[in-house]
Amino acid sequence: MMKKNFYFLLMAVLVCGLSLSVTSCKDDDKDNNGGGESGENLGPQNEQNEASLKFWSVVDQLVDMDEYTEDYQNAKLTPAIGFEDPNNAQARIVYTNSAEAAAERFANLVGVSDVDENTTSRTWSDPDVGTLTYTKVTDGTAWATVDVKIKQVPQLEKIIYREPSQGDENGGVSGGKIAYYRFGDVVSREVENKNGSIITEYWICVRPAFNPEGKGDSHWVNVGLPLQQKNLWYWTYKPFEYTYVLPTGLGEDKEHMQNLAEMLYAIANPDTWYNTVKANLDKKKFKFFHDFKGKNLDYHNQKFWQNVQNAWKKEGKFVSGENLMGKLFGKPELNDFSEIVGNLYLLYKGYSWKTGTAPTLFQAHYESGAAVTEVNNHLVKYTEVKKSVYNPKDIVSYIDLNFNPKTVVLPFYQNSAFFGDKNPRYVVRVATGAKLSSTGKYPDNAKAIPGVTDVYRYYRDVEKPADGKPEKTENIID
Repeated sequence: MMKKNFYFLLMAVLVCGLSLSVTSCKDDDKDNNGGGESGENLGPQNEQNEASLKFWSVVDQLVDMDEYTEDYQNAKLTPAIGFEDPNNAQARIVYTNSAEAAAERFANLVGVSDVDENTTSRTWSDPDVGTLTYTKVTDGTAWATVDVKIKQVPQLEKIIYREPSQGDENGGVSGGKIAYYRFGDVVSREVENKNGSIITEYWICVRPAFNPEGKGDSHWVNVGLPLQQKNLWYWTYKPFEYTYVLPTGLGEDKEHMQNLAEMLYAIANPDTWYNTVKANLDKKKFKFFHDFKGKNLDYHNQKFWQNVQNAWKKEGKFVSGENLMGKLFGKPELNDFSEIVGNLYLLYKGYSWKTGTAPTLFQAHYESGAAVTEVNNHLVKYTEVKKSVYNPKDIVSYIDLNFNPKTVVLPFYQNSAFFGDKNPRYVVRVATGAKLSSTGKYPDNAKAIPGVTDVYRYYRDVEKPADGKPEKTENIID
C-alpha cells in the first residue's frame, strides 16, 4: 500500500518535473543530502529549509520569483512589488483601493491576523527574514506605509499603499487605454533549466491591469506541472540510495491565489457570480477580487464571464487537440471543471521535512460558503498535510530518473492515501506581468508582455471598442 501511495505523490513531481538525467539528479543530491540512518531519523533534518520557507514566503511577494535561489542568505534581490516611487527610488507604490485592503495586504505579506484598517502600527520581525513595520497614514497621501529592512533586498526601504487619487494619476493603464489582457487570458513562456532542458509554462491572468480600478500591472498564476528544475528538491537517503522529490520555492501570495479561486468560479458560474456580487455590494466585509469597486461591476458582467467560459471550452482553437480547461487543469469537460472549482485545492510555498518519516506539504482549499465573506469561492482553509512515507524499500524502485515525462498528461497531484481524498492538487505560483516579461519590465499595459506568447486573449476574439475605453459586455460570443 505504501508503494502505491507514495508512488503517485512523487511520480507527479518527478515525471512531470522535467527530463532529468541521473547525473543531474546526483549533482543535486550532493547539495541536498540529509542525515538519517534508520527508522525515526529517516528525514533529512533540513533546518536550513525551515529558514528558507520563512524567508521566501515573505520575500517572494517583494521580488521576482525567477530570482529564487537556495543560497538566499548571500543574495542581492531586486524589488518587483508595485511601482517605483518617482520621488524615492527606495520606495515602491502598491495601488490599493481602501484602507481595509491595505491592511489585509500587509497581513498576507507577513502572515499575521491581527492587523486591520484600525491598526495604527504593527512591527513584524523574524531573524531569518528581517523587519517590516506597518504604519497607518491619516493625512490623505496614502492608506498606509511599510518600512522594510531585509538585507537581501537593499533597494527596498518602503512600501506605500495608496490609490492613485492620493498621490498621482499613474496607477492605471498607460494613457488610460484599454489593457491588452483581461481576466482569464492565458499566455505561455519557455524556460531553460540548468541541465539545458526546456519546459513550457502556461500562465493565467487572475487580475488584469484595469484603469477604472487604478490597477497598473497584471497578475498571473501558473497551476500546472511540470515545474522548473529549481522548484524540485531532491534528497537521497544515503544508506540505501533512496531518492525523494518534493516541490520547493513556490512562494506564497494568498491574495492572488484567492483571485484565481474567485475567477474560476466566475468562469464556471457566470450568472451566479454576477448576481451574488450585485446582491452583496452594500454588505460590510463583502469583497470581490480583493478590492474592486461595486461601481465597476458591469465591466465584468455575466456576459463577459460567459464569453470567457465559451472560449475556454473550445476544442483545439487555442491548444492543439485540447481545450484550455483540459490543458490547464486536466479536466476538459465543464462538469468536471465545475467540480474542481467548487472544491479547489492549491499547493503553495513548498515542503517541510524537519525529521522523522513524514514530509509536510502546504495546501489551500477553496469552496463557497453561506456567509457574506464566503460566497463565490471565498471560503478558504489553509492546512499542512503531513503523512509518513517510511519504509523506503517500497519506494525506491519508483524513483526512476530515466522515466519519460512525456507519458504523463495530468498537471496535478492526486494521491488519496497522502492527502486523504481523491481531489486533484494544483501546484501554484504567482507572478506580475513585469515578472513574466523577458526584460523584467512591463511599462505599457496596452501592449503584450515581452517574451511571452498569447495562447488565449479576450480581445483577439472580441473587438475592442472604437473609443478605446473599457466596455460593458453586451453580446455573448459562441
